[in-house]
Amino acid sequence: MIEQDHSTIDELGSKLRSLGPVGVRLMVRRTDEERSLVTGVVDAGRDIAGFDEATWDYGHVAFIKAVVDGSTVADWLTGASGEVDGLKFSLPEPSPDCLWIRSASLAYARYGTRFTMPQTEHSIIPRNRAEKSWPRTPLAGVGRPFFPNEEVAASSVLLDDHSTPANRGIPSEMMLVRIAHPEAYIGKVQVSSAAITVPVLGEDLGDVHLQVSSAGDSLDEPVSEPGEITVPINGADRADAWVALVRGQECVDFREISSRWPDSLGQQGFVYAPDDLNERLDRLRRGGESETVEFKKEFPRGEGIPRTVAAFANGGGGMLIIGVRDDGEVAGIDGDVGAARDSLHNIVRSHVSPPPKYELLTCTLEERTVIAMHVEPGDDRPYGVTGKDGPGPRYYIRRGATTWIAESEELREICKPRQSRGREEIDGY
Repeated sequence: MIEQDHSTIDELGSKLRSLGPVGVRLMVRRTDEERSLVTGVVDAGRDIAGFDEATWDYGHVAFIKAVVDGSTVADWLTGASGEVDGLKFSLPEPSPDCLWIRSASLAYARYGTRFTMPQTEHSIIPRNRAEKSWPRTPLAGVGRPFFPNEEVAASSVLLDDHSTPANRGIPSEMMLVRIAHPEAYIGKVQVSSAAITVPVLGEDLGDVHLQVSSAGDSLDEPVSEPGEITVPINGADRADAWVALVRGQECVDFREISSRWPDSLGQQGFVYAPDDLNERLDRLRRGGESETVEFKKEFPRGEGIPRTVAAFANGGGGMLIIGVRDDGEVAGIDGDVGAARDSLHNIVRSHVSPPPKYELLTCTLEERTVIAMHVEPGDDRPYGVTGKDGPGPRYYIRRGATTWIAESEELREICKPRQSRGREEIDGY
């Protein structure tokens, strides 16, 4: 997040009137003979050429995707009514103020989506807020998509969230207005042990400066046109660094290069060079075992690896490094590394259910080869371990640097739906 504040509905309306065409996604429900807005999402400031317009009327509820002028949305908010594709609806009276949050590009937006440009989200709530109800009956009809219930439909249509139902985010606002800022932003940053290469993009780079700050070096350079700027920085000094676009005293966009692992490996908006992975893995090894890091000198017999992998997936993710002793000394992998990687794949696929998301990395530490398995936080919890003799899966968690079987209360916590972790990066629709 860059900043947040409140604005009035009139101020937001004036902003919408200046934006031209916007994409809207609406959910309206029939009450008696009238239709009223349940919730809606408005996207402005992006290319709407590929926006897919459609109206799906299921009788008691309808979903609308359309391109309208920003001034039309402003009129809806002030006039408490609207019409799209011949379908009329009323709007609850909005509260006079709305919260707005400005986020950097590739930061988590509300409900999990990452946008490749900075954006400001305005949350509009009704003056008299009522709890939303989500009937569990299916939505079906010839020529209309099938949804098992309204909650799934709202998430799919309004947010383009087609993930598993347990991870869906549902708009809680009467209307969420998302305004992109294509004027100036940072693209995919390339990181190596010798330099950081920053693509600076945008439609208006006037008075914009690129600033890179780390423990050992800094840069403040004006940007005259879109392009890539390479900043030579010593690898040890840029373990933690900030990359920012600044205009005057305003932060336009920024990135954080973090030494934390595994978060930094899967960090959005960066591309790491292979030699940098070795360097970061070595730093992790020197930090010792923790809730998200475990060492194995060699492939252990039994369920040691599946238990650790399942525990990482049930928690916040983690890194399992094979070829490193408990004290951090590098032992290396003996024999065929390709066969060792295949063996790891087979162990996880055979014993961890459902299959977690992970990545295998082959790295060199102190001239010895090690294998690192980066396990992502799971979206389909709980993840269990199936043994040869057990009656069913057993579930594990991390407590500090140790893997434990989950107790009943911990298992209930694992089974709670995880908030959506961020869907595919989108640029427009």
